[in-house]
Amino acid sequence: MKKRYKILICTLVIIVLLVGASFTYLLTGNYKATEEALKYLNSTVEVNVSKIDEGYFFDGPGTNTAIVFYPGAKVEYEAYAKLMYKIAEQGSDCFLIKMPFNMAIFSINKADKIIDKFNYKSWYIAGHSMGGAMACNYASSHAEKLKGVIALAGYPTKQIPNSLELILIYGSEDKILTRNNYEDGKKYYPTKYRELVIEGGNHAFFADYGEQKKDGRASISVEEQQNQTVNFIFEEKKEQSIINEKINKLLKENETEEKIIDNKIELKAIGNEKYEFSYNSEKYIAQYTTDNWKIIDSYKINNKNDIKVICQELINIHPIHGKNMVSYRDAEDMAYEWLQHNLAYKLLPETSSWKENVKDVDLNPEDQGKSLIDLYRDRTGEEFDLTNFNY
Repeated sequence: MKKRYKILICTLVIIVLLVGASFTYLLTGNYKATEEALKYLNSTVEVNVSKIDEGYFFDGPGTNTAIVFYPGAKVEYEAYAKLMYKIAEQGSDCFLIKMPFNMAIFSINKADKIIDKFNYKSWYIAGHSMGGAMACNYASSHAEKLKGVIALAGYPTKQIPNSLELILIYGSEDKILTRNNYEDGKKYYPTKYRELVIEGGNHAFFADYGEQKKDGRASISVEEQQNQTVNFIFEEKKEQSIINEKINKLLKENETEEKIIDNKIELKAIGNEKYEFSYNSEKYIAQYTTDNWKIIDSYKINNKNDIKVICQELINIHPIHGKNMVSYRDAEDMAYEWLQHNLAYKLLPETSSWKENVKDVDLNPEDQGKSLIDLYRDRTGEEFDLTNFNY
């Protein structure tokens, strides 16, 4: 009996010591945000910074895209303020998240609170080190909420769905990142990913908390490492802006047809949810299936005002949902998609496998708000390259 009692006492002592050690680890040795970082918690004309329940909100000039950011293990989340400010300044608003004990592993799904509370067209989740790994973990099971994931000195340990974009960045002098684990994480990459190794960068310089124990010595400044990070994140966006300018110019050039419809067009039911209408002395067929309108030979109609009138008449018969499956699409939004299909038909070479398909537009929730670039990627599985078009 005494022996059992002694064993029980020893076990309890060990448990107490382990719990105490764990709490000591969690509560001590955190990396503090520098004064340089704290300066970026103040609002400017370019970026408004505000405290929210979950951390900080960096509200820049952008309105469509937002990033939820998870800090690295044992790093004060304010240390990422300058990086968040720089990203928001470029057009993607940022939510810098405060984690329990500065450990993202304790609140992997905290992004849900932000995404459910704020309204943005596109969401990315991002993080540094452990925060990057937890961001990847979140993305693996919440793909329907996201457009992509950004891992700074981090990597996935679960499959990232192919519907998402993965951006990975780390420094060449990073001695904290385990290279074998990083390489092993490549089997979980989605089809679309981009990777940057910052020459001379290390583990700590994605934030402003000074040197990190056992990290490599950087040969570039914190400023340079963060600037390269921001530039790489927005690299594709800048390329797309150039492409979009050219596309918009082409779109205006190709909208040459004069307005024919005044306010209304008659849709005549011809059976099985199929309707016929006349436009410019030609007859067209509109077929409705669940949450989807398909217009045969839609590429022949290019006047935006006329297309909006037709779309409104389609809505009057059967409205279709928006991508969130709660709201409904309006005529303006449907007309935009129709014109993107028309533009694709005019620009695609005859050898393109997608050429024939864009003759008929499908107006459905899945394609809401998608540009020609988005549609091209979805339909072909290839990256958009304007040089492959008849331009």
